[in-house]
Amino acid sequence: MPTVLPEGDAHLVDAYLRHYATGDQSLLWAFSEVNAITFRQAERGWNIALALIAAAPTDDALGYVVAGPLEEVLEVHGNLLMDLVEERALVDAKFRNALSRVVCFDDSMPSHIRDRINRVTGRI
Repeated sequence: MPTVLPEGDAHLVDAYLRHYATGDQSLLWAFSEVNAITFRQAERGWNIALALIAAAPTDDALGYVVAGPLEEVLEVHGNLLMDLVEERALVDAKFRNALSRVVCFDDSMPSHIRDRINRVTGRI
């Protein structure tokens, strides 16, 4: 179930993952832009996070995406997105794996969002 992104966002996903893999500072703009989008735009941030998860080529890259865009979009927009998160986790094993790696700190995420993440990933 691939996420279809506009061309600019697909380029952004590629640059974000290349920045992670290479440390190329000329790609730092992608890191900054993904962070801004996941903080400010729920739907676009969600779609970018999904595309990053799907495109993550290694387990370490997946962890990088989880600790950044996925956690950010869930912390900021979890109330709007949790139905979509739960639906996706039921049908997408890689996403469910990523979601199971989300760190749910008490002070960064509402308890009802943490509880729903824990339930869908089998942590409770």
